Amino acid sequence: MGGVLRRPITGEERLQLLAWQHSSRTTLYVRARTLLLAESAPSATAIAEALGIHVQTVRETLRRFTTNGLAGVKLKPRPGRPNKLGESAADVLIAMLHDRPARYGVDDARWTLGTAASTLARELRKDAVSVDTIRRLLKRSRHSWQRAKEWIESPDPKYTFKKSGATGCLPG
Repeated sequence: MGGVLRRPITGEERLQLLAWQHSSRTTLYVRARTLLLAESAPSATAIAEALGIHVQTVRETLRRFTTNGLAGVKLKPRPGRPNKLGESAADVLIAMLHDRPARYGVDDARWTLGTAASTLARELRKDAVSVDTIRRLLKRSRHSWQRAKEWIESPDPKYTFKKSGATGCLPG
C-alpha cells in the first residue's frame, strides 16, 4: 500500500471518487483528491501541502473514511430550506445566457436580469424566478453578471466576412 490509508480503496469506491473529482462542489473534489492521494502519499502533511488545505482536514477525512467508508466522507444535507429550482437550474441558465435572446422569444437584442429571470422561469416551468435568484445561480456556478453584448444581425450576405475584420480588397 505505501500510503497513509489504513484500508485499501475498493474498485466501486474508486469509481465514486473519480466521479467526485469532476464535481463542481469543491468539498467533494477535495475529499476525493485527498483519498486518492492518500494511497501513495508518505504523510498527511504531504497531502495537505499538495492540495493547499490544512493537515487536520486531511486527517479528519482519512479518519472518516477508515471508520465509515464513503458514507462518512460524502456531503451531509445542510440545514435550511431546500433548493426549489434543482441542481440543473444553473446549467440551464448558463446555456440560455450563451444563446441569443430571440431564440427564447425575447424581443431585446441583449439579456437583462429581468428578461433572464422571466425566461428561466418559463424554461423551468416555474411561476416566477427573481433577479436575486439569477445572481445567486450565477455566483454558485462561478460566473458573474457582466455587461450584455448586443446580437446584431444584418441581411448583407457579406456581413460575417466584414464582421470578422478581414482586411484587403472585398470581392465583387
